[in-house]
Amino acid sequence: DDGEGEGGERKAKQKRNTWMLSANLGHALMIVERMVVQNIWQAEQLLYRNIQLDPFEDLPEPEVESPSGTRRQTMFTEDKEEDKDKDGAEDRPEPEYDDDGAMQVLWRYACPVAKGQNVTCFAWNKVNTDILAVGYGESSSNTNVARHGSVCCWSLKNPVYPERIFKIDNAGVSSVDFSSNHPSLLAVGHTDGALALFDVRKQGNSPILKSTVSGGQHTGTIWQVKWVLKGKDRGESLVSISADGRVTDWSIKKGLECSNLLRLKRVPNKQQGVTQLKGDALLSRQSGGMCVDFNPMERILYIVGTEDGTIHKCSTSYSEQYLETYAGHAGPVYRCRWSPFCSDIFLTCSADWTAKMWRQDRIDPVLTFQSIPDAVHDVSWSPNVSTIFGSITSTGRIDIWDLMNPIEPKTWLELEGRSLNCLSFAEQGSPVLCVGDNKGDVTVVKLMGQDFEAPPGEAGTQEAQEEKLMKYLKKNTQ
Repeated sequence: DDGEGEGGERKAKQKRNTWMLSANLGHALMIVERMVVQNIWQAEQLLYRNIQLDPFEDLPEPEVESPSGTRRQTMFTEDKEEDKDKDGAEDRPEPEYDDDGAMQVLWRYACPVAKGQNVTCFAWNKVNTDILAVGYGESSSNTNVARHGSVCCWSLKNPVYPERIFKIDNAGVSSVDFSSNHPSLLAVGHTDGALALFDVRKQGNSPILKSTVSGGQHTGTIWQVKWVLKGKDRGESLVSISADGRVTDWSIKKGLECSNLLRLKRVPNKQQGVTQLKGDALLSRQSGGMCVDFNPMERILYIVGTEDGTIHKCSTSYSEQYLETYAGHAGPVYRCRWSPFCSDIFLTCSADWTAKMWRQDRIDPVLTFQSIPDAVHDVSWSPNVSTIFGSITSTGRIDIWDLMNPIEPKTWLELEGRSLNCLSFAEQGSPVLCVGDNKGDVTVVKLMGQDFEAPPGEAGTQEAQEEKLMKYLKKNTQ
């Protein structure tokens, strides 16, 4: 009997363990966690999605701690002076705002796995725009920490903890991008030149494909990866740009196979006082690539920014020459972005403290933007208003610019004690920014006011937005 009793207890324990570790239970717990989180931070979630509800005054007044680290009352309540007096006038930290109240921090995506690491890049999922993939590089403060990176896939439904975590050994993550045709496919570029593809539907740290040295992988940091739609019924290609000076096109039909679109060559840059190049050594003629973006209308055209401060317009049809060279920066070009409303206009930013706006038919910038003497690490166009874009600096400042007054920022917010690395507007249509920093956090910021929202009716059409952009560009360059 004792043997049967022990056997029965063992079977019951195995059954219980099987149930506790089952995928169904894990999925159910994930849904419950999302429900709890969204209930606690309902106000921030509604602000993010630009949804406004009337407060219900007769509901209780709980206090909760938000993901941004502040304590607040729920959206249904008002601050009442008599309640503060009753509670002993407790000092409660206020939410972060800029001086004019036009920018408000909603929360921060922060995970213990990536604490203290640099947020180097992020990318929105093209189909489920609630999903944000964030890449983390090596620690910026502790050089004794082993080199490693990670990728976290965050969901708007749960800003407390990521849905997926992929750990990268022996290298930091320097670039990420989601595929449009295969939304679960995430391309990840490494600081050691390797390129990996992950299926975010699967758990674990093993990529489904990874480049090899014998297969022609990069020999320097991959600063940007980008899935590029080739056109109707032509699929998409994966393009990377690296510090080794190569712009590379990758095929995934038979593993990861690559071919070079272009090898970047150094050209004279008058902004750096270089009018001619001396010597024919290979290294002296190579130029490191920093960023790439493809024209939204003509997919064979693309621009690249280099560590020399030059920007080149190129074509996938020509691998040996540039179509045009723009030499307006005196330092490395960290980002280049075509306007989503006008295929003739693009933005760049640089270590020379400036962001610049260009027309592709002019070799000199049409406008230059500078707020403080500090490196500008990223720029991003507003998806709602054609004349508005954002920029960030290495000392923690977020600037929002409007071509209606390009002399100074329309509004700005300083995140003290943080070096900002990457910037992107949200994809859901609400005027929201995501900003990555050197502490391993992604700060989510809401732009408050009608000026930042998409114009209603015909004023919000592609044609009207392009016309508005060109109108103010012409006005400010006369």
